[in-house]
Amino acid sequence: MVRFRLTLVIASVVFNATLTLADNEPDRDNEPHETPIQLLVPGFSVVELPVQLPNINNVRYRADGMMVALGYNGDIWLLSDSDENGFEDTANLFFDNRGRLRGPIGMAVIPEGHELLKLHEPIENPTAATTPPSPNSEAKRPAGVVVASKGKVSAILDMDGDGVAEEERIIANGWQEIPPNVDAIGVAIAADGAIYFGLGTAAYNNAYLIDELGRSQYDLHSERGTILRIEPDLSRRSIVCTGVRFTIGMEFDEHGELFATDQEGATWLSNGNPLDELLHIRTTAGENKQHFGFPPNHPSHLPHVFDEPSLFNYAPQHQSTCGMAFNLPRRFSLSNEKSRSDQQAALFGPADWRGNVFVTGASRGKLWRTELARTERGQYIARNHLIACLNMLTVDCCISPRGDLIVACHSGGPDWGTGPTGDGKLYVIRYSDQQAPQPIAAWATGPQEVKVTFDRPLDPRQLKNLTGQTSITGGEFVSAGDRFETIRPGYQVVKRQMEALPDKLTVYGVNVTPDRQTLVIATAPHRTAVQYAITLPTLSKTPETKQKSGVYPQ
Repeated sequence: MVRFRLTLVIASVVFNATLTLADNEPDRDNEPHETPIQLLVPGFSVVELPVQLPNINNVRYRADGMMVALGYNGDIWLLSDSDENGFEDTANLFFDNRGRLRGPIGMAVIPEGHELLKLHEPIENPTAATTPPSPNSEAKRPAGVVVASKGKVSAILDMDGDGVAEEERIIANGWQEIPPNVDAIGVAIAADGAIYFGLGTAAYNNAYLIDELGRSQYDLHSERGTILRIEPDLSRRSIVCTGVRFTIGMEFDEHGELFATDQEGATWLSNGNPLDELLHIRTTAGENKQHFGFPPNHPSHLPHVFDEPSLFNYAPQHQSTCGMAFNLPRRFSLSNEKSRSDQQAALFGPADWRGNVFVTGASRGKLWRTELARTERGQYIARNHLIACLNMLTVDCCISPRGDLIVACHSGGPDWGTGPTGDGKLYVIRYSDQQAPQPIAAWATGPQEVKVTFDRPLDPRQLKNLTGQTSITGGEFVSAGDRFETIRPGYQVVKRQMEALPDKLTVYGVNVTPDRQTLVIATAPHRTAVQYAITLPTLSKTPETKQKSGVYPQ
């Protein structure tokens, strides 16, 4: 769905302004910031987990509180907190890949009561890792994950519950592989036990499959460029939607609706996913399957499709949306089954972040919080907030049982980083100061005035010299915290974005309303309808001068 740039500057500020609560905003080309993750909202702290692992593609939690980490190399680890200080510090090998999973990206924890966890005859050669199970393991129960990789979707199963997977059960395969490193991508398991996964487009640089005679060979009935459903009893699979490119992230919300991230493709095909996307996918569409526009409708090559709009587009171009995680209580059993730990109730961030989806942008180190609102007719609208910038490739995220946000990062530069053998990092973002005022809205009340409202009164001690510490920049490609963007892909369109330097909007004065919840900023005239970023000083209580060991300053 196109995010309209409104002709009224007032409306443009309402929907496009974002907040950076940090120091004043310098030019884009300043030296990179030392902190690996810079939060753009107050009240959060960042800790790196003390584990040495290769690049991790996916992170999820099990019902027993164990973190499951899927490596780019196909190995899978179980992470636990041995000293109970609230941070995982021990990683035990759960699945020794030995080359069987190639390019795995997309993992879902198998819920209790699922067909895959019922006793059956193994259909793959059993293997066992030599690493002992974690001492924090609960009573032995069958457990496992579903993983998408090149050429197949597999269930990695630990049927005796000893903390080591002994079986790979292939539950989907048989398609022709494509040249890129990724193939089957993204996995989500519905409440009824159905398994959903994506298959990447047949040719990212020739989406219509134009042959030597100039004719399109694109087939709407092909499984390529689709999301597929595997029945709960694993008996068959079917196409849910078409016209997707590479749906790396996939999750269900609390209403049982499926969402997925998809990646920009206009670099290779005009109007083919102009920006990275968040998609809302109807799983009950029947014969009227959605087609999401890659490739788009074409009078000759693809005349009989309607291009379904995306729910939200992440700009500017070349973000590489990957992982996603809903900020919702998580169930670990099928809807008609009882579980020893039926749901993980802890959520991340302020209470009004419930139901938001966190999305990672790999190529430029971004972490977004996307609000979703559901209408009475079951349709959705979205509003987005950039909440953090990172100096590593940001691949996946998930919510922990403690209510932290876990972020998995790759080393190296975009697009592919250091690959399966490179060193990765796992970070914990914790909502550590729940009394810090949170920005909830920014809008223009006139051609020379902007207001920023917070969810609680501001600390009077932090309201001195606001005018000198407040800045506003505007431009077609401006985002909050641009100075913290230290990695970006080398495409020409990105270079053009960087050459479009932002304009500074003069701030004449900043006042505070009597309730101390709204800042009123007097500015020079807003002459163009573009993106605006507002930078404010820290407005919560004075931070401690000494950081705790291992905690990155914000």
